[in-house]
Amino acid sequence: MFGKDKKPEENGVRAQAEIVKAEQSSVGAGEALWDLDVKVKPENGDPFDAHLEAKLPQYTMLMVGSTVPVVVDPSDHSQVTLDMSPQGWMDATIASAGQMGALAGNPALAAPIKEMMEAAMKDPVAFRQHAMEEAQKAFGAAGFTVVGATAGAPQTGEAAMVDTLQKLADLHKQGVLTDEEFAQQKAKLLGQQ
Repeated sequence: MFGKDKKPEENGVRAQAEIVKAEQSSVGAGEALWDLDVKVKPENGDPFDAHLEAKLPQYTMLMVGSTVPVVVDPSDHSQVTLDMSPQGWMDATIASAGQMGALAGNPALAAPIKEMMEAAMKDPVAFRQHAMEEAQKAFGAAGFTVVGATAGAPQTGEAAMVDTLQKLADLHKQGVLTDEEFAQQKAKLLGQQ
């Protein structure tokens, strides 16, 4: 495959492939052997069907309809292997995220999901910071006060419980929760139910 003594990434062409069939045929020593039927979608060429086997970590989830990165021998389309490079998997994850909107029946969701995935992978720390700020704005707009939360640090279990109890009390005081609903939620939170 890919010429004698050549690595796929040196002699092959990178592409994305949609999984058509995925079967886990063997599990052992923390790895799973997958039999995959895929529709390879080269950037410059017509899509074609291929079959491949791949050993992956045991807890890897591969599903029909999702995208995986592959490397294809340009002179022999029957020679396809998974692209195990981090960049390949990042590109495939972003492509799968873009497909989510279409699968949900709302193609307009695809672009925002794809942009969000790209931002999260490009700079995870900045993405987390931005997400925390947006969550605080959303809670603030809903009338909640975020007690003890700082943008960079998650709350401890006790601080989170106190914050949640305060929110429940506020909802009860506003009449959103009945006495019974408030008591049930409080008991559940305190582990009494």
